[in-house]
Amino acid sequence: MNIHVKRIYEESNKSDGFRILLWPRGIKKSDSQIDLWLKDIAPNDSLRKGR
Repeated sequence: MNIHVKRIYEESNKSDGFRILLWPRGIKKSDSQIDLWLKDIAPNDSLRKGR
């Protein structure tokens, strides 16, 4: 299986395959095109801020 990294700001293509998003800060769900949102595996605020 190949994994390709693509930024949320890039346009989606049919050739992208199945898209999984690790949610970035400042992006609304309504502004994205995703197949699966794994919110629970993203770092929490303390980990993200290095505290």
